[in-house]
Amino acid sequence: MLLSASCVEYPHYPPEPHIEYVSAIPFFGEDELGNKEKIIRITFMLYDGDGDIGHGQATPTEYDFFSTIYIQKNGTFHLLSDFIANNSNYTLPQLRANNNKKFIKAEVQIDITYSSLSFPYDTAYVSFYVKDRAGNISNTDSSDVVIFR
Repeated sequence: MLLSASCVEYPHYPPEPHIEYVSAIPFFGEDELGNKEKIIRITFMLYDGDGDIGHGQATPTEYDFFSTIYIQKNGTFHLLSDFIANNSNYTLPQLRANNNKKFIKAEVQIDITYSSLSFPYDTAYVSFYVKDRAGNISNTDSSDVVIFR
């Protein structure tokens, strides 16, 4: 009889979140009223050692994903907020219960949506970071340049 035992070694992540950009996909959509929208779907990997990511439905006004949009105008990139009101911050779902301190490794997708009328630009990129419930801020990462065609 052969008996074997092994332990699974879990990765060690620090309590501060860490993000890694994966992709950005621009596409067109419509809102509930049929108005045209421009959407940038950001995908990134999220790592957090103590799992305290997201606020969920209990506190929907507590943002934990923060982004800044840069648009190309006359060949130079500018902050979108220089031209229109820009609120591209979001609330992530709470991935673990408050008393569950296990690490998180997750692929996250966020759709950043603007009305085509208020976002007449065709070339942009996104800079973004996350904040956990303890207030720890991740590194900042940026997307590739996206072009709406």
